[in-house]
Amino acid sequence: MKEILFFILMFFWISLCIAQMSGMSMGHHHEMRQEEEKELVPSGELKDGVREVEVKAFQYGFSPDPIIVNKGEKIRLKVTSTDVTHGILIPEYKINVTLPPGETKVVEFLADKEGEFMLHCSVYCGIGHGRMHGRLIVR
Repeated sequence: MKEILFFILMFFWISLCIAQMSGMSMGHHHEMRQEEEKELVPSGELKDGVREVEVKAFQYGFSPDPIIVNKGEKIRLKVTSTDVTHGILIPEYKINVTLPPGETKVVEFLADKEGEFMLHCSVYCGIGHGRMHGRLIVR
């Protein structure tokens, strides 16, 4: 009886892991990305000449995604983790900040490189950590 219960629990746990890792909502997410890219409206708002964007980090993504800014703008990201400790890593801009849950960190930089850059979570945050990415589009 214990063996049967063990196998049922293992099957349930493995099913949950597979469902989470398969990214069941990726199709919908991909459709949203395409719609957002068509608009290419800059994220956030300009405040005293600085583009300020509030960013949320959560298991397992960033919002907004993508973050869209104009080349030459000074950028201020106000980044908050909504659940567990995360990190925000943008290698091309030498940004790597740890994000304790509920605490807002301010990241400032000059968007002087045009292109699309990946945001990564730089702190292990759970089983989906490896697919926790976002995009920064500088146009």
